[in-house]
Amino acid sequence: MPNLRDYLLIREAASCLGVSEATLRNWDREGKIAAYRNPINGYRLFRKADLLALLHKVERSGSHRSDRRRAPRP
Repeated sequence: MPNLRDYLLIREAASCLGVSEATLRNWDREGKIAAYRNPINGYRLFRKADLLALLHKVERSGSHRSDRRRAPRP
């Protein structure tokens, strides 16, 4: 039986990833991240382990936008 303490609400998950709630909804619809539904109220829930794995994947890829640097213009 899953423990709800292992999951975050969309607001918490968005804050953890540094994206908006709308972005997480889009990623859920597009299948980029798994969202689970609370059986009582239908709210989206995101597993903490999935979020950490996504952050680790981004960290390894080095594709974080803020890390990119533009070459100076002449």
